[in-house]
Amino acid sequence: MRRYNPSVIALVAKPSLKIRKRHRQLSGCFSNIHDKSLIEVLSSPLFKEYRSRQPISNHLRPCPLLDNPLKLPEIVETAKAVSTDIAVPEDINELAGKCQDKARAWAPVADEIWSGKQKK
Repeated sequence: MRRYNPSVIALVAKPSLKIRKRHRQLSGCFSNIHDKSLIEVLSSPLFKEYRSRQPISNHLRPCPLLDNPLKLPEIVETAKAVSTDIAVPEDINELAGKCQDKARAWAPVADEIWSGKQKK
């Protein structure tokens, strides 16, 4: 059985004061939705880029991560967004890669349904 270091688990589960303080310092450099109002978030470069690309394909495949996993890395790169999670940062390409199989399976089904709705 694999044993985990309790201090690492605690760090991931609840970041220490030192990490939270560092996170606040970096938030001045990067936009973080936890430190912003809804208007500020929706006005950020990331959300502006997201809106400019809508609709990505059809209305049954609206999500740039789950339905079109190759689109979200483009959006993030164009907006120059970065992970602000100090404890466990995740690369956007790795995250999008986790969704590609499901997206490939759903795409033909959604496209067939969508094209049928468009003909009516």
